[in-house]
Amino acid sequence: RIRHGNDVSTETVKSFLYRPIVKAKPMTSSFGQEMLGRVVQDKKGKELGKLADLVIDVANGEISELLIRCAENIDASRLPFPSKDGSVAIPSTEVSSFGHVIMLKI
Repeated sequence: RIRHGNDVSTETVKSFLYRPIVKAKPMTSSFGQEMLGRVVQDKKGKELGKLADLVIDVANGEISELLIRCAENIDASRLPFPSKDGSVAIPSTEVSSFGHVIMLKI
């Protein structure tokens, strides 16, 4: 008989395959959590609003959009991005830098 590195009995495999499924608790990203609430400014330094959420592309794990809660003096519907209820979805390609303030290219 040829032995392979970690031979496992059939019973062990069956117990693994037929174990009860436990629903996992959601995990939070510390990067994402510390970014939420940061001020978002346009390229002239004018405050657009605050970062409300991040949209992650599950295919590649990259941030695809930033959801910005617009400042009270900003009309989200006048911006060139999809908006709803005072928030706007800005593609991540429009971000020039992430720091204490999130700077946009627009």
